[in-house]
Amino acid sequence: FTPSKEVGIKPGDRVGIVGIGGLGHLGIQIAKVMVAADVLAFFPLGQQ
Repeated sequence: FTPSKEVGIKPGDRVGIVGIGGLGHLGIQIAKVMVAADVLAFFPLGQQ
């Protein structure tokens, strides 16, 4: 929630989330519900 306020994400913006762990899942949900039209999630293959 706080990063979206600090960066100034507006409705319709695209948002990228790096890491889809516990916090990443929350970030995806918050970004989708609050501001973003498109949410892209990235998971580096070297961290499996």
